[in-house]
Formats: sequence, structure tokens, C-alpha cells
Amino acid sequence: MFLEPLVTGDRGCRHHLGAANITDVWRSFNKTYSLIFAGGAIGTVIRYLLSGMHPIASLPIGILLANMIGSLILGGVVTYIEEFSPLGAQRIRATLGTGLCGGLTTFSSLCAGTIALAQSHSDFLALLYATLTLFFGLAAFTSSVVSVRLISSQRKGS
Repeated sequence: MFLEPLVTGDRGCRHHLGAANITDVWRSFNKTYSLIFAGGAIGTVIRYLLSGMHPIASLPIGILLANMIGSLILGGVVTYIEEFSPLGAQRIRATLGTGLCGGLTTFSSLCAGTIALAQSHSDFLALLYATLTLFFGLAAFTSSVVSVRLISSQRKGS
């Protein structure tokens, strides 16, 4: 069932793949999911630990930090893969991008924090929190992209 797209051509015609090929595809498929699972588990634990930080001015600083750190890592990972095309790029992206950053950052926590602030009659703080998260997340992502590209241009120049 899961392998159907891998053994079916563009026109829906089935191609013959030997048992060894299907086994190799299945192993690679399982490795990728295992890496995503491991990265996600680590990211989720880090987010949980950060969410326990004491709020500053009623703002959930821990989740704000988790989103900033995840954005920083994701920007670096995506740009590193783009600039250096390392071996195992798909697995690096799966582990760190989808797994770690997916577990670390979460839109649902941002929404829950924003709604909790709004429901406590802190509309200004709710708007501030959402704005700060977006601004600092984009700033972190952009700074890691610029940093990796700078390192890449220096390596290519030497």
C-alpha cells in the first residue's frame, strides 16, 4: 500500500521491481521515518522544557524562544543543503528540518498562547506576542540564511 506510488509509473502502469529493489526502498523509507521520529522527539522535549520558563510580562517567552530557535535551525539547514549539497541531504533535512524543527516549533502553541492572552483581556499583549513571534522567527531564519551563505561564499572564494 505505502509502496504503491514507488512501483507505479506516471500512467498508472506497474513496473517490475525485483524483490531486492523493493526491500531497499522499504528500508530507506523506514530509515527516513525513524530519523524524523527521533528528531521530532528531541524537538518536542526541548519545546516542553522551554515552555516551562516563567512568563515575562505575561508573555509565554519559552514558546517564543522555541519558535526562534527552530526558525534559526531551519534556515541554516535549508541553506546548508542548498549551498553545499551534502551526501545524505534528504536525511539531514528529514531529521533536522521536519523532525527537530517540526517538534520544536509549533503553530498550535503560538495560537494557544495568543488566544489565552486575548481571553485574559490582554488584547495588546496577544497582538504583541503574535507580532514578536513572527518578527523574531523571520529574523532568526534570515540571519541563519545570510550566515550560511556568507560562509559558503568565503569557502568558494578560497
